[in-house]
Parts: sequence; C-alpha cells; structure tokens
Amino acid sequence: MLVIGILGSRGKSKVLEIIYEELKEHGKEVVCIGTHDNSNEAFEKILFKEVEYVLIAISREDLIEDRISKIKFDVIINLGFDAMEDLNDKIAEVVENIKEEGYYIFNSDFNFPINLNHSNIYVISYGLNDKSTVTATSIDDLTCLCFSFCLQRAIVNINGDLIQPFEKPYEVIGKYHDVYYYLAALTCLMIFGII
Repeated sequence: MLVIGILGSRGKSKVLEIIYEELKEHGKEVVCIGTHDNSNEAFEKILFKEVEYVLIAISREDLIEDRISKIKFDVIINLGFDAMEDLNDKIAEVVENIKEEGYYIFNSDFNFPINLNHSNIYVISYGLNDKSTVTATSIDDLTCLCFSFCLQRAIVNINGDLIQPFEKPYEVIGKYHDVYYYLAALTCLMIFGII
C-alpha cells in the first residue's frame, strides 16, 4: 500500500481528485481521506482492506493537532500555505515521516524554505521557474487549460526506474492558476509510473 499525503492552503481536493481519477482509470484500488476526517482513525479503518493507494488531504488542523504523526508516507505533496512560518516545524515533522526512499514534492514558487534533515528521500520541486525539477511551458487557458508537462532532470521512480527528461502536452479543464495542481498531481503519477 502506498500512502500519499497532500497538504497546502488551497488545491488539496483538486490534486487528490486528479490523482484519484487517473489511478482508478488504470484499475488501481484507491481510498481517499478528506480534510474533515481524523486521519489517524480513518487510516486505521482501511488497514484491513485490499488497497493499493491511500490519498490523504492534510489540513492545517491535521498538522497543528498532530493527527497524522503516526502515519508513514511514501509521498508528501506540499502545495504551500498562505502563511507557512508558523507551520515550518510541523511540515518538517511530516517530512520526517516519509519512508526511506520516499518522495517530497513541493511547490518551488513559494518562498518559505523547509529545513529537510531527512537524507534518504527524493526531493522533487515543481513550479513555473527554470530551477524546478518539473515545470510547465506553453500554457494557454483560452478555451481550456493546455500546457506541456516538462521533466527537466532525470529522476528515479518508485520502482527504481530512471526517468529521463521529457515533455508531454496536456489539455485539461481549468484556468492558468490550476497548472500548479496539475504539476503536483502529474509529478506524483509519474513517480508511480502511471504517466
């Protein structure tokens, strides 16, 4: 079972939905835990089901109240918070709960650095800057959201396969600002070998 945590002020539900729909389309068994659930209790309920992927939307309250402190994650996606200064330590604790050789995916366009003391995880940045591991080019939202998903550096996926840099065009529903949610979700799906 692979456990994916999604945290941030905005976009958790959208990223969760994108990942969920794509995994289901590929015949995977997926369970979602929303921001209104007690994540620890909900996680314990699904331990006895035949589930391949667990998607957890992590709220600010989940972080502050240590609701997810017992969960070991394969992937954490940090979409960014509006005011992260007070959450840096809590986010760092969640990152410490990433399993060895797990993934921390974060929005590099946010200016709040997190101190990463975890040396046995893969860190993947996404954003609309040229330093991000994953970015988007040729963005157009006139009739729909069209963009090219670009992996700018080689990465290793969860199966240990090397993924070389590539570009892949997408045409989806959304507006310009939604490209961040798609970058986060598609990066996670790329790690799992789905895209």
